[in-house]
Amino acid sequence: LMKHVFIIGALFALCLTGCKSESKWKTTLYHPDGEVKASREYIIEKGDTVYIYEKVFYQDGSIQVEGPLKGDKKDGVWKSFYADGKPWSITGFDNGELDGATKTFYMNGQLRYDGFYKEGIIVGNWHWYDSTGTLNKEVDFDLEGK
Repeated sequence: LMKHVFIIGALFALCLTGCKSESKWKTTLYHPDGEVKASREYIIEKGDTVYIYEKVFYQDGSIQVEGPLKGDKKDGVWKSFYADGKPWSITGFDNGELDGATKTFYMNGQLRYDGFYKEGIIVGNWHWYDSTGTLNKEVDFDLEGK
């Protein structure tokens, strides 16, 4: 009986993974020295290839930039890094356009500037800081165009 339960369970699991109309895989590009240059995860849904996540790497293997994709366009929060792994920027995208909050940082970790995009256009309050974290400039782009 236990053997039959195992076989039925295995067939059920196989059907769940094999009977779906989607599959997922990953591709990898390499630098000439063999280090990973970029990787991209894909999923096939109903016969269409959808790119879902991308990572680009520095020559030494540390992550340079990463984020989600919709189709072949940036969609969601993308993060960029300095070669030492510290954050360089965090930026929102919607269907390939800048959209949402954005922040960039100095190498020492201090915020360089922050603001918002809406459908690729700079909007709202933006702030610029020096490398010690002191606010240097503030602009309200909603008021600038009026």
